[in-house]
Amino acid sequence: KICTIGPARYPVSNVPWSDPPFSIFIADPEPHTLLGDSWYDRLKDIQRIKSSLVRGVSDSLSASIFPRMTYEEGQASVADMLNTAIGAPIRIRKQGAVQSFSHPFVGQAAMPFIDFFTDMTERRVGRSNGAGGLDADALQSTDKQGVQAAISGSQEQAEMLARLFAEGCFKPMFKGLLKLFIEHQPKARTIRLRGKWVEVNPASWDADMDVTVNVALGSGFTEKKIATLMAVLAQQKEIIQTYGPENPLVTLAMFRNTIAKVLEMQGLKDAETYFMPVDPNWQPPPPQPPPPSPEEVMAQAQLAVEKLKVTRSLAEKKDELALKEKQMDLDHILKIKQMADDLEMKKYAVDAQFHSNMSQAELDGHIRTEIAETDYTIKAHDQLHDQQLELADQAHGQTMDTRAADTADATAAAAPTDGGNS
Repeated sequence: KICTIGPARYPVSNVPWSDPPFSIFIADPEPHTLLGDSWYDRLKDIQRIKSSLVRGVSDSLSASIFPRMTYEEGQASVADMLNTAIGAPIRIRKQGAVQSFSHPFVGQAAMPFIDFFTDMTERRVGRSNGAGGLDADALQSTDKQGVQAAISGSQEQAEMLARLFAEGCFKPMFKGLLKLFIEHQPKARTIRLRGKWVEVNPASWDADMDVTVNVALGSGFTEKKIATLMAVLAQQKEIIQTYGPENPLVTLAMFRNTIAKVLEMQGLKDAETYFMPVDPNWQPPPPQPPPPSPEEVMAQAQLAVEKLKVTRSLAEKKDELALKEKQMDLDHILKIKQMADDLEMKKYAVDAQFHSNMSQAELDGHIRTEIAETDYTIKAHDQLHDQQLELADQAHGQTMDTRAADTADATAAAAPTDGGNS
């Protein structure tokens, strides 16, 4: 980037630049030049020739309409001859003093040349009066295929011009804007992306990302494109109906996008008003199981009755076991109390019988021996009681396992056997 001042263009700044910040519209680019030709360069010679021909035809027509006059000097009024009003009289003093020097119109000979250069103009710019819809008689006797061919041929040059402008101007222009946006955007922005508001940080973008330009040349082929999309839509619908929404070829999001594209080409840009966006990872909910058959309902009812019976029987067994355990606890307490009473009675009997011949120390040792024997008996009784409780628990567990196995057998017998599907 070079900055100069003054009439002599004195350079004051010379800074290297990353790329040229220019985007130029060029209709006819030329190699190794910044500025190419324009469409006027294609037509300027024809324009000059046609201007000369039209001017000559107009002059010939003017000479034939207003011919030159000859008159005898002093015998006619010059002011009357210069008056070009229709029907204006000319005053003369002698018969034959004024005569017309007529010029025949020869402009019709130049009309084929004008038509020739008109056709040449159409060939150079690709614009045809008939294909462009300017002359209804030009395509009056042409079928539909011929009209489409004429329109396609007339749009080739226009498409080339649009493509040159898109690829040569708009694409570098928007890439330059992207670079400036990434370099000079100080903070994140909230933008609408695919119908949703999201926060983006332009500083993290790739400044060299590619830009794609979509060139649209009116609605000349809109009906053909819509017909193609409708055929695609029918195929997608058939695939979804045949293989379901979980098929690997067409998803519901693709089906919805095709419908939205058809609406967009028909002029309805807000497809979300008619069809909600579909997540590409959307999965259909699992199918509901079919209602049970009368046989299955009867089997389930019988199974419920059997389950109720088993539950009631197990509850009764549990109550019986709890009652038996409580009775065993009471018996254990009663036996301990009885043994304590017997021990007390033996103590008094021994005290009465051997009091005269036994010292107090011997009596205490005998009592300790009796107490130790009593404790051993109580521990043995407690161990026997625990063993009985363990045996009762084992018997209760075996009963419950047997009931559960019977219930599982009844369930398997009641389940349907049509291919393993319930």
